[in-house]
Amino acid sequence: ERISEIRNGALASVDSARVVRLKNGLEAVAASPITGHGTGFSSDNLISPHNMYLLEWIDLGILGVVLYAALLAAGFWSFYRIEAWHGMFLIGVVASWSMFSHTMFDHRPLYVMLGLLLALPVATVRERKTAGRPRPAEMPVPSTQ
Repeated sequence: ERISEIRNGALASVDSARVVRLKNGLEAVAASPITGHGTGFSSDNLISPHNMYLLEWIDLGILGVVLYAALLAAGFWSFYRIEAWHGMFLIGVVASWSMFSHTMFDHRPLYVMLGLLLALPVATVRERKTAGRPRPAEMPVPSTQ
């Protein structure tokens, strides 16, 4: 929510709600930076820093931030291995969007697309393993002569 004030004859615009939320989030992190406060702490206490990395740090501690970043890195690596540039781009969008989003549900469609795209490497690896082998429908039927 933008609050505008007139100071010394000039119009000043401040995004005070975001600043307050960020300050509250950083205070919560400072109170328990290693272990966090537990899953759901931020939503129960209405701490919403508009930053997924900070949110994970508040709830799950430094391990939560590392695991969230590892999830994104693993997705990026999977797409890199199969040279799926669209998937790497999507990971970049999710990683960037996480800086300005306060819940995973804000970008649920991105996670659905990410999940579908991450199924691509699994299908590709499976196809490579079965390459050259006849499929059951293509197997010759033994003759009864």
